[in-house]
Amino acid sequence: MRRTFLAALTVATALCGLPATQTATAVPSSPQRASAAQAGPEEHCGGIQKISGGGNNANVKLCAKVGQAGRFMNIATGSNCWNALHTWKYCDVTGPWKMFHEGKQVADGPLNSPVPYVGPGTYEVVADVSVHAHDDSAFSGTRLHDTMTSTFTLTSERKDPPYTVEVTPGQRNQQGETSLTFTATHQGKTETQADLMIWGHGISTATPGCKTYEGRVRDEATFVTCGIGKGEKKTVELAAAKVEPGKCPVTWELSWLNGKQTFGIEGNVPCA
Repeated sequence: MRRTFLAALTVATALCGLPATQTATAVPSSPQRASAAQAGPEEHCGGIQKISGGGNNANVKLCAKVGQAGRFMNIATGSNCWNALHTWKYCDVTGPWKMFHEGKQVADGPLNSPVPYVGPGTYEVVADVSVHAHDDSAFSGTRLHDTMTSTFTLTSERKDPPYTVEVTPGQRNQQGETSLTFTATHQGKTETQADLMIWGHGISTATPGCKTYEGRVRDEATFVTCGIGKGEKKTVELAAAKVEPGKCPVTWELSWLNGKQTFGIEGNVPCA
C-alpha cells in the first residue's frame, strides 16, 4: 500500500527513544555562495567520529541530503555500535542540530527528519548526538552522547516547499500512551491534492476527515490517512500507545500530486 515518491527524503535510521519535537519552519532567503545551482537530489557526508564511554563505542557520521525537488533537506546519520564483547544489532542516533553560515544560524531541526532546504552555500552543522545501542542481548540499552561538527557545501537550487509538517509529541501518561500532534499546511499553487499518511503500532485518532485502517500495511501496523485541502492547515491529534522497541517508531509521510507526478516528504517520531 505504501507508494514510492520521486522526491521522497530518505530517513536514515529507525528511532527508538524518548519523543523529540519535530518542527519544519520557514527559513530566510539563503546565501548564494556556491557555484551555479543545479537540481537535486544531493548528498554529502562528513568524516566518521568515534564516540566512546564506559568501554562502549560508536562510529557516527553526519550527512546532508537535499531532495530532488530542492524543497527539503535532511541532516541524516550513519552509525555502528560495539564494545570488546559485542556488536549491537541496532545503533540509533537522535538529537537536535543547528546549521550556520558565516557564523549566523540559518536552520535547525531533529536528526533524520526533513526541514525546508536553505539553498546553495557552505554551511557548518553542529549536532548534539545521542546514540542508543540495543538488541535482545544482555548489553542492550547502552547510551552514548557527544557533540559533532561537519561542514557541507550544497549546490542544489532552492525552491519553496508547497507543504510543511510539524510534529509535537506530548508527555507519556500513566498508561504509557503519548499524544502526538501533526500540523500539516498546504501552500502549493499547482498541487491538486495532498494526503498525510501515518503508520505505527498502537496509534489511533478521532480527528474528523481522517481514516484508520488496522493491520493492513507495514508489519500489520495501523495506517491513518488524512486529506489536506488546498490552502488548508490541518491539525491531526494522534494517540500512540507504548510498544515494544522492535515495533517503533511512528512514521509519517505527506504526498502531493503536481500534474502527473507524485512527490513527498517523510519522517519518523521516536517512541519508548
